[in-house]
Amino acid sequence: MKMPQIFTTSRRYQTKQEWVYSTLKDAILTCAIAPGTRLTLDELAEQLRVSRVPVREALLQLQAEGFVNMTPHAGATVSPISLGSIHELFMILEELEVLSGKVVAARSSPGDLKNLGDILAGMEQAIAGRDMERWAELNTEFHKEIGHLSGMPFLQQITEQTLERWNRLRRCFLTEVLHKRIPQAQEEHCRIYAALKEGNTETVEQNLRTHNRNALRNYLKYLSEKDQPTLENAHSTR
Repeated sequence: MKMPQIFTTSRRYQTKQEWVYSTLKDAILTCAIAPGTRLTLDELAEQLRVSRVPVREALLQLQAEGFVNMTPHAGATVSPISLGSIHELFMILEELEVLSGKVVAARSSPGDLKNLGDILAGMEQAIAGRDMERWAELNTEFHKEIGHLSGMPFLQQITEQTLERWNRLRRCFLTEVLHKRIPQAQEEHCRIYAALKEGNTETVEQNLRTHNRNALRNYLKYLSEKDQPTLENAHSTR
């Protein structure tokens, strides 16, 4: 698969390597560079107008994070997304969110949840305005906020890294089915929010698990009915 032209931002970074890394990671996460795309060192250096050194360093960092595969004598490719990795992603995200949610339910007052309620209200406005992309962005913010409210920085960091991978999956494969799932997903969000306000840890856990499993079921059904040439048909052990 040919690598597309990369459009960079005007943000400033301390080093060229940091800038190249951020540019490539953003392109991978937004699916501007699709899974399976070969990344040629010389071509990237030419596009980004830098030497090969910061490109190589950025690719090594992206490999360490699982976004790039590097094979000796074969070069680098953007990591594929397999059915097995989708199962893994949702299993991890579910457990992270259940842990965060239970902590939030046990420790937070209704006032602490104001921002979460504002995000939920913004999602309702996005639905009313038929702005599905805005809803999807706020959906991510809703789940990030639960991690933030836990007051556990490491848990928040891992949750946000996992949500990055979810957003990559959404942009590459799931935009259509996510839009169809929005009414059900919004109802599930409302139930999660209500349980958090009540401080009921058991109900929070139940609602979060239901939310994640309903999403996974819908997405896998959709993918099984679609021809996805860049999605590896790997078998899950779940």
